[in-house]
Amino acid sequence: MTHSSSVTAPTVLFWLYKFRLLEGRALAGAAYLCGAVFLLYSFYVALEVVGRRYIGLYTGISDEIGSYVLAFGSSLALAYTLMADGHVRIDILFKVIPPGLRRWLDLFAFGIMAIFAWTVTVYLWKLTAHSFRIDATGHSLIQMPQWLIQACLAFGYSLLGFSAITSFLSYLIEAVFPAAWTDPLRSTE
Repeated sequence: MTHSSSVTAPTVLFWLYKFRLLEGRALAGAAYLCGAVFLLYSFYVALEVVGRRYIGLYTGISDEIGSYVLAFGSSLALAYTLMADGHVRIDILFKVIPPGLRRWLDLFAFGIMAIFAWTVTVYLWKLTAHSFRIDATGHSLIQMPQWLIQACLAFGYSLLGFSAITSFLSYLIEAVFPAAWTDPLRSTE
C-alpha cells in the first residue's frame, strides 16, 4: 500500500492567503508596538526636560535610551512599512507603466529587498552572537548588553526579510496567474 501525498495549487494559494492575513495582523501589531514605544519615550523625555528645568534632576541617559528606542522602533517598523507600500519608490512613473509591467517591476523590487534584508539579517545575527559571546556592553552609565539591542535589530530585519519573501511570492503568483490570485494585504488600484 502506497501513500500518495499531493499538494494542489489551490491548497498552496489558500495557505499563502491565510499566512499573508496573519502576517498583516502581526506586522500591524509590531507597528503599534513601535508607536507605543516612541510615545513612552516622548513622555520620558518630557519628564526629563521638566525635571532638569524645575527640579534640577537629570538622569544623563536619555540620549542613550533614545538611540536604543530609535534602533528598536525603526527596525521593527521596516516590515510593516514594506507591507503598507510605504517605502520610497517612483510612484509618478508607476502611473504611466502598464499594470503587467508594473507587476514585474514590483516583483524585481521585492526580490532585491529580500536579498538585501536577508544579507543584513544574517550579519546582524552573527554580530549579536559575537557580542553575546564576548559580553559586550555599552560605554555609558547603563552598560546595556549590546547583544540585546543587536537582537532587536536582527529581529526587525528578519521580519523585513520574511515580509519581502512573502510579498515576492505573492507578486510572482499574481504575475504568472493574474486571474487566480489577489493579495489580501494589497489594495487593488
